[in-house]
Amino acid sequence: MKTVLTTLKIFEVIAQEQPINQARIGSTLGLPQPTVHRSLASLVSAGWIVPTDGNTKPQRGRPSGAFGRTYVVARKLGILLTPSSNTIVQVLRPYLEKLRDDTGESISFSVLEASGIVILEHLESPHSLRVANIVGMRAPVHASAVGKAILSTMSDNDRSKLLARTLTTYTETTITNPTELETELRDIQMKGYAVMRGEWEPSIYSIGTSLDIGVQDFKAGVGISGPMQRFNQQSAQLFAEKLGNWKMEVEKLLGKMEISTPHQARQDEYH
Repeated sequence: MKTVLTTLKIFEVIAQEQPINQARIGSTLGLPQPTVHRSLASLVSAGWIVPTDGNTKPQRGRPSGAFGRTYVVARKLGILLTPSSNTIVQVLRPYLEKLRDDTGESISFSVLEASGIVILEHLESPHSLRVANIVGMRAPVHASAVGKAILSTMSDNDRSKLLARTLTTYTETTITNPTELETELRDIQMKGYAVMRGEWEPSIYSIGTSLDIGVQDFKAGVGISGPMQRFNQQSAQLFAEKLGNWKMEVEKLLGKMEISTPHQARQDEYH
């Protein structure tokens, strides 16, 4: 647990002071360089941060030069952390709250990062029995509703590259056969939403859709989740309709706005 907390503290420092190097992180937190080095390697491997030189291979030896290699939060995660009034989570939050209040279930906004999805915002249901995800948590793209909804929007080539590795089994309902998954993705394309029936967590039901926020190469989605026993065919269909209407309203709104990214924000600082 101590190692996890240390890594999260390092991530917070990077988010606040990016770009920042290994030596400065160590001095800021009072941590030995080997500890910082290991945590940086873990964060790069997880896709949470990237070196500004674009080289994701571990840096050998002591940091070179006065600053050494610097790191920034991965672009897609950084949209959550950019100090701008138009960050995507800030824009979406009131609409996510409305969807939560309208359905009474937990709502998550997630983005595709590497081979999984990362939760950038989560609003819990008012029910005592509810799905309580954590911001920053990763979920498998092939076994989550939002992940499958995003997959259905990708080109065949991009999807094949993403799913090239063996599909992990999480529960007895996880789809691990590529042909079966492709069949489901075609169905999702027709319906406009995806369903997860205990494929990642056996007691959880989720309905998800992709969300076009107007940022190139940024793949995102929103999901409604709750305990399996509160969902039936009628309620699932109702929530799917609500989610579809919500998506149209929000994408129309986002089409009229300029959403900031960390790269754009850093450019603005120098102009």
